[in-house]
Amino acid sequence: MPAQKAITVATLDAQIRQTQQALAALGPMRPGTLSRQYRRPQQRRGAYYQLSYTFQMRSRTEYVRPQEVAQLRRELAEYKHYKRLSARWVALSLRRAKLRVKGGRAANVANPTRSKRRPKLEYRSECCSVSSENPRKTPSPPPSL
Repeated sequence: MPAQKAITVATLDAQIRQTQQALAALGPMRPGTLSRQYRRPQQRRGAYYQLSYTFQMRSRTEYVRPQEVAQLRRELAEYKHYKRLSARWVALSLRRAKLRVKGGRAANVANPTRSKRRPKLEYRSECCSVSSENPRKTPSPPPSL
């Protein structure tokens, strides 16, 4: 079994930069699905193209002219590439965050002078007082009228 290459924050940063550069180089894009429809489906006559997509929670459908189909397919492919790259960026960022946290925990184990406990907070209330003989809270006497 081959040994796995140790992944560092620096290598993840380099991969993130590479993904960002690929995203910056993208061209025109649009979301959606291109489908071929027929006015008479039984005879497969009257073919036309239709673009369906959802944007800002609204579903839309547009008719596409035959001369625009090639450009539209390129834009749809570019959008799919954009989605893959953005998902890769998020995945790399999550791995980087986990690695950074894991490295921070390892540093805390190596440096035991740092206490994990929070300082004790004093509890004071108007209705309760703490006496020096009895550390438990005892009710205060009612105010005299």
